[in-house]
Amino acid sequence: MKIAIITPTLSGRGGEETVINRILRSRKIKLKNIQVYLVILGKSYHKEWLSGLNERIKITGTGNELSNFLFLSRFIQKERFGKVICLSRKSILYSYLIRKVLKLDYTIYSWIHFDLSKVKTTFVGLADYHLAISDENCEQLKKKKIGTANNIFTIYNPVESHSLTIKREHRNEFIYVGRTTFEGQKDIKELIDNVASLSFSNWRLKIIGGGREKEKCQKYLLSHYPKLNNNIIWEGWKDNPWDNIDSADVLILTSSYEGLPMVLLEAISRGIPCLSSAVSGVFSVIQPSINGELYKKGDKKDFEIQLQKILNSKYNINLLKNSIDKFYIDAYLNRFINLLIDGECYDQ
Repeated sequence: MKIAIITPTLSGRGGEETVINRILRSRKIKLKNIQVYLVILGKSYHKEWLSGLNERIKITGTGNELSNFLFLSRFIQKERFGKVICLSRKSILYSYLIRKVLKLDYTIYSWIHFDLSKVKTTFVGLADYHLAISDENCEQLKKKKIGTANNIFTIYNPVESHSLTIKREHRNEFIYVGRTTFEGQKDIKELIDNVASLSFSNWRLKIIGGGREKEKCQKYLLSHYPKLNNNIIWEGWKDNPWDNIDSADVLILTSSYEGLPMVLLEAISRGIPCLSSAVSGVFSVIQPSINGELYKKGDKKDFEIQLQKILNSKYNINLLKNSIDKFYIDAYLNRFINLLIDGECYDQ
């Protein structure tokens, strides 16, 4: 069986790339005689994640819609895919039109990795089936009348399990891993404001990640909370951020919205409890008192209350790690393979 995963331009360092990479390199999928191709209708700004996959990767390198449509038409017609999995509404539209005009026979899946309340969903309903990355994502598809219980499969996203555990030294060590956007989705401004309002000062926050607004975030810290400059360490982008963390008491996420935040799964799989804003996408992951806590977005007082709960808790590490069993790679690949072969999404 041949399947194509079709995406728009990718940064090369995001959660979507992590998931696609695991599928492309999966030995379990290859053993089922499933060939997976990746078509990027645009660019991948960083290409390290595609190393060694050249024969199954097609990148148009252009933002011209007509060029992308024609390229995809030729490629789909040549390869005769049985299924195409689309990560954007335009790729869904293109795949739908190509199938209709050329009278080809393949199944179209939508696979949108965003909070659907924050993005346009025009054309998403043209897909035959929909892959939901979280329980909230599934409900959004139903609410918008894009899909129904009969054609939505909640597949989640995969994370590797880890036998090693990052230590909790109970020294008020906080970490953030991700893009440094000032406000918007990741909202580092709120992260800074929240830790600045804490009633205790003996804490340290390590921010691991890069982005165009990193300098803006740093200037905000210096202008509004100059005394806290030594409390916050700006690590910048790391290819392997978790290899640079010796100990951490909690991972913090202050996002305004999420699809399914992989960073929470990455942290929990290593034994780190998480504090996250209670926004779409996180409820499938965070189980209060077991692997972390949720706080009310924009509420500094609630942020500190929930943070203190985590800092004062001695978590059962096995229970914490096992709380995300359904996200671990083997369970995920079983669902993915069964969906492609049997048309049903279940664990083996």
